[in-house]
Amino acid sequence: MGKLLYDKIIERAFGEMGFTSITILFPPSRTRLKGILRLGFEPDGEITIGGERFIRYRLTKEPRKISRSTLF
Repeated sequence: MGKLLYDKIIERAFGEMGFTSITILFPPSRTRLKGILRLGFEPDGEITIGGERFIRYRLTKEPRKISRSTLF
């Protein structure tokens, strides 16, 4: 279910809602990050919410690749 849910969130965020990027927050104690890094998320600073520190990861919408058939 995880991949299906991820695909729907990405489709909605970058499609319907027109976002250029999305972020997720993890506490510094979260060390297993291979999965989100593999999806394209990159570290994007730190933030404190309610006195708790979080590491922010950002996924940026990839520019659409224009194929030759699209141009003609």
